[in-house]
Amino acid sequence: MTLKDAVTWYIHTLERLGAKSPLTIANEQGHLNMWCEYYGHLDVTDLTLSHVLRVAEKRRAAGVSTRSVNLDVHALKNLYKWLRAERLVPPDFHAPTDSWTPLRYKPARRSLLSDTDLKKVIELARGSDNPRERVFADFLEFCAYSGARRSAALAVMWADIDFEHRQVRFIRNTKYEKAITVDFNPSLERLLTDMHQRRRTDTELLFPDPFVDGMPLQGIDWMRKYLCRRAKVMEFKLHDLRHWFISKAVMAGVDFLTVAQWVGHADNGVLISKVYGHLSYEHRKRMAERLTL
Repeated sequence: MTLKDAVTWYIHTLERLGAKSPLTIANEQGHLNMWCEYYGHLDVTDLTLSHVLRVAEKRRAAGVSTRSVNLDVHALKNLYKWLRAERLVPPDFHAPTDSWTPLRYKPARRSLLSDTDLKKVIELARGSDNPRERVFADFLEFCAYSGARRSAALAVMWADIDFEHRQVRFIRNTKYEKAITVDFNPSLERLLTDMHQRRRTDTELLFPDPFVDGMPLQGIDWMRKYLCRRAKVMEFKLHDLRHWFISKAVMAGVDFLTVAQWVGHADNGVLISKVYGHLSYEHRKRMAERLTL
């Protein structure tokens, strides 16, 4: 079986069984298609660690980050894990990824999205004559105040909002299909209360598209870029709102474990402490400078 055939079969199996979210499958397929560009014609048993190392070296020379290269190899590793499980390779077969050592990766410190820039874009969208942009304003605030990923936020229904216990439940399109509960903070509660008072009665979606019935908000990337240009602010990505939320929580003194639970991390706050821990330290130092005794 060639690598190209194996990838086709593997992706089809994931889609048929619903073993992973559509977004995860699409990302994994992108990485595997890259391998097919190099070695799609080879039999899966002919690939070796040398093949993997050559591609990794080429990718790094082309400016691809070490994290992305590691993800490339991880996708290939998942493929061979599946081939073994399906007994499509010999039981004693040594996969090309078995001896791979992930490239060292140090997460860069993230610059925090400016409160002023975020407010400008939200206010511009909320005051727009375009109903789609007004829904987008709610969506931006919701992502910023909950730390939700784009796909999970778009899938939220009003039944997922628990006003009694002051919580939002994310149970669709989450990473690894993990259920996530976010407790209301004052800004999130204010937004959801306001949205509930003016919600549409013909849909359960929190962010329905005003022009396409039954569909969540469309044209998000176009609106984001367009509104950033109009507001004359540096373009930010939706994922930056997640970093904004985490950073604000850390600087407010919320413990790493709680923040990790809110954003769906399964590592008890290890990643957050590595990437955002400096914010807690720097914030404490700034607060100490303001203390006069």
